[in-house]
This record gives sequence, structure tokens and C-alpha cells, in this order.
Amino acid sequence: AINEVITDYTGLGETGETYLVDVEDHLMRTVSRDSGEVYDKPVNSYAMQQLDAGVMDGTGEYLDYRGVNVLGSWSMIDGSHWVLIAEIDSGEAFAPATQLMNAILIVIALSVIAILAISAWVARSFSKPITTITDGAIQVADGALDVQVDVKSSNELGLLANAFNRMTDNLRRMVQAERDTKNHLETTLSHYAA
Repeated sequence: AINEVITDYTGLGETGETYLVDVEDHLMRTVSRDSGEVYDKPVNSYAMQQLDAGVMDGTGEYLDYRGVNVLGSWSMIDGSHWVLIAEIDSGEAFAPATQLMNAILIVIALSVIAILAISAWVARSFSKPITTITDGAIQVADGALDVQVDVKSSNELGLLANAFNRMTDNLRRMVQAERDTKNHLETTLSHYAA
């Protein structure tokens, strides 16, 4: 009858089990879930060591009688020399937390990638117009007065590009006017000299 209650693993997952151990000889008194038989060697887990030290009930993570890392809880049964131990493999117990941590790490990684991509796009949207205007200014400085920069933006960079284009137009007209004036003066002087 005790084995039927103890071996009802409902709600204990794939590896959870409860069992009774005699504190005097450390022998298991109920069937082990792992083997389906009564474990015939003394149970010398952390729970039993704590009982030997006078800790009548407690919980912890430790190696069980199979040498597997488990989360366990133990409690002495009043009026007896038996202890009830409940354990579940740590891997199974922590699986939801591990899955959550992995999902969070994936979300963080994807967020970092998205932030880097957006940052690169924003940086490019600022640097490309500046580079275009800079290249135009270098060309004008080298004497190419017909340069126009093509920056399609409604922000300050677009205003700067429009101002640059107006400036080069004005500069080109001024240089052309100066050339025309020079040519007119040279023609007039050549008529007087002849």
C-alpha cells in the first residue's frame, strides 16, 4: 500500500520520485523509479548526511543515490525511523528556466542586430549627404564650377545642399560675368589701340 502511494509519480515529471529510507541503516524501503525495484545499497546522499547531522527536514541540490544531480527535499516521518525524500533531476527542474534564458538571449541578440542595423542606416543617412556635399566642394575648389550636389532631404543637410547648389550657381554666374567684362574690356581696348 505504501509503495502504491510513493510510486504515484503524477506531477513529478519524467525524473521526479519520492521514496522512503530507513535512517538507521540508510536502506531504501520503497521502489526506486529508476530501476523499478527496491534499491539494495545504502543511500548516502546529501539528504541522508543532513539527517545524520540532526537536520530533520530540508531542501537542496545534491547528488542522489544514483549519483545524479537533483533538487531534493526530505522530511522525517513523525514517530518512525523513516524519512520521506522527494527528488527531481536538476536538468528537468531547471529546463523551463534554461529555455527562458535561451529565449531571452535570442531576443537580446536579435535586438542588438536590429539596433546595429538601424544605427548603420541612420549613420549612413547622415554621412552620405555630408560626403556628397564635401565631394562637391572639393570639385568646386578644383575649378569645376558646374557641380551640383544631389541630396534629397528635407532636414538641415537638404538645406545645406540647396544652399551649396545656389552658391555654385552664383559663383559660376559671377565668374562668367567677370569673363564677359574682361572680354568686353579687351575688345574695347583693342579698338582704341588700333
